[in-house]
Amino acid sequence: MTSDDLWVLSLSTCEAGFLLCDSAPGCRVDGAWGQWGPWTGCSLSCGGGEKLRKRLCDNPPPEGGARGCVGVAEQQKACNTQQCTGDSGGPWWSWSQWSVCSVSCGGGQQARSRLCSSCEHGRWNCSLDPCPVHGGFSGWTSWTSCSLSCGGLGVKTRSRLCTHPVPAHGGRDCQGPRVDTTYCQAPECPVDGGWSRWSPWSLCDKQCGGGRSLRTRSCSSPPPKNGGKVCEGEKNQVKACNTKPCGNPENVNLPK
Repeated sequence: MTSDDLWVLSLSTCEAGFLLCDSAPGCRVDGAWGQWGPWTGCSLSCGGGEKLRKRLCDNPPPEGGARGCVGVAEQQKACNTQQCTGDSGGPWWSWSQWSVCSVSCGGGQQARSRLCSSCEHGRWNCSLDPCPVHGGFSGWTSWTSCSLSCGGLGVKTRSRLCTHPVPAHGGRDCQGPRVDTTYCQAPECPVDGGWSRWSPWSLCDKQCGGGRSLRTRSCSSPPPKNGGKVCEGEKNQVKACNTKPCGNPENVNLPK
């Protein structure tokens, strides 16, 4: 017997003909189970779920090639065996994860499902923030009247509004001009006619016995145009002349 053997025996005890040794180098130690852990929560809230508990082979763990623990390391048992309530009846499986929202804004839906004797789907509103609304222009208004009614080059305008639709919820405002301007040629202004000066009186058409002398004027200073008014009044004037009776030489009027 060597000195190492004596050291091993000094750490060992003998029971019923078996040599039991402590954890000495080279000693074989069979594993033994530790305490059971707590039960997990039930996998279902109704319809028959299960819960688990586990234990470890660590009291002590096997050493030196000795035997491991004999038995199961995990136990299961039924829980929440009451029947689920629902229109379709029967036990329900767990709900699936919520799906991705159907839209990124404006009010969409998420869905999840669970299995039974038939399938039921759950829905949940999601992404309820309103979507941005970008502004849009209305149609152009009619052109305004020309700034000049006659006699030159004027301007006229038209406009539009950012109301189709109105920007909302952070949407962009309308881009572009809201007022449009263009030139317009006004028609020639009307010119009312004006009388010229009277002409000189004409020679009397008779030397005696009552004749007539005539003078005239024209509507030419200026002449009417572009719808202007014509002159009002007399164009010709007549006056009596050489009114003395004829027959006596002394009564003969000299020409005027």
